[in-house]
Amino acid sequence: MNKLTQRALMALVFFLALGQGPVEATLSDSPIMDGDTAGAMKVIPLRDERDRKEAEEIAKALGKKLNFFETENFTWCSSLSKGKMVKIMNEAERCYKIFARDAGYSSHKKLWKDGRKCMGVILANKRDYRRYVKWYSKKYPVWNKEQFVKNHAPGSHLNESAQRNVMVTHLKPHKPEHVAAVMCHLVGHLCVDRHAYNNNFTPGWLR
Repeated sequence: MNKLTQRALMALVFFLALGQGPVEATLSDSPIMDGDTAGAMKVIPLRDERDRKEAEEIAKALGKKLNFFETENFTWCSSLSKGKMVKIMNEAERCYKIFARDAGYSSHKKLWKDGRKCMGVILANKRDYRRYVKWYSKKYPVWNKEQFVKNHAPGSHLNESAQRNVMVTHLKPHKPEHVAAVMCHLVGHLCVDRHAYNNNFTPGWLR
């Protein structure tokens, strides 16, 4: 096992502990400030035309008004206001930058599929989450549409590393602090799955 792989595995342990531990211990009110990743998070409108169209499709499929944001390494589609999203986005960026620093990634384009920023999707409730899972199964070439929905719809979160890179969850009945912890957990899974195309990719039913 080389040093790079060892560091990546150490980062995974950190992420899993972060996602499973007490929520209060995973959150910070300050902007992203972590050594060479120092700097406040910038939130901007979606710039990529593909992302804007995708976000509009999601809103139409759900029949809901959604808010769309972009940060340095992610795009975001959410039922939550910008005020509630800031802490969640900040935590996801912080976790990503720890992995990128330790695993040697200078750009998200080298990690995420096709160079597109991974999209974080945070919906209002379980019903919207299930609708999203069905939409995704039709939009992207998943290994088996029916099985994909059957596997993911009963849960409360989804991370997809083989096709369009997304991490998805819902708010109710939880609090934003819980959602932030979940997203950190999903960032960890996605980073390790995508690292050097580590799983290359195993079939969904095996994953």
